[in-house]
Amino acid sequence: MLDSFEDIAISCYTKGMSLRDMEKLFEEIYHAKFNKEQLSYLISKVNEEMKVWQNRPLKELYPFIYIDCLYIPIKKDFISKKQAIYVMIGIDKTGHKEVIGIWIGENENESAIYWTSILEEIKDRGVKDILFISLDGLTGLTEAIETVFPRTIIQRCIVHLCRNLYKICPKKQAKSILSDFKKYIRQKQKNYVN
Repeated sequence: MLDSFEDIAISCYTKGMSLRDMEKLFEEIYHAKFNKEQLSYLISKVNEEMKVWQNRPLKELYPFIYIDCLYIPIKKDFISKKQAIYVMIGIDKTGHKEVIGIWIGENENESAIYWTSILEEIKDRGVKDILFISLDGLTGLTEAIETVFPRTIIQRCIVHLCRNLYKICPKKQAKSILSDFKKYIRQKQKNYVN
């Protein structure tokens, strides 16, 4: 439930509504007049809260972390463009999942320098050890993990591997090839556990 004009403004903004459209909405529905500066101020509070959240202390140990990339339309200077959003999800030693951080990619191919700065950031926020990291083939990430958390075991995400394999397989043979690949992975996992 949205309790205040601030909550409503933030909700409208995150759904892509322009400041002008929000002005009209507040006037038509709530008979309240807000100008662009007032609405911008309400929305800027989210940025402040996000900065606090993004810099909060983290746990010392995460047995497992997933790192993935999503492409989401982002509005900048009134232009909507799909941009890489990197999400890091950690599972702590009690099995609790938490979003460790969200970063907006600067360009198409991030480098080891970019990933090293993100991993150093989470280290500065308190992370001392990560046992396993599951990732897709994000450029430079493996090298950064080996530099910042050298004892961490890196695993390529099986779901992404299957999707990528499917894309390059002849369509008539894809089902059979993926079935064999999954059997192979299960056997490797059994051998690793034993």
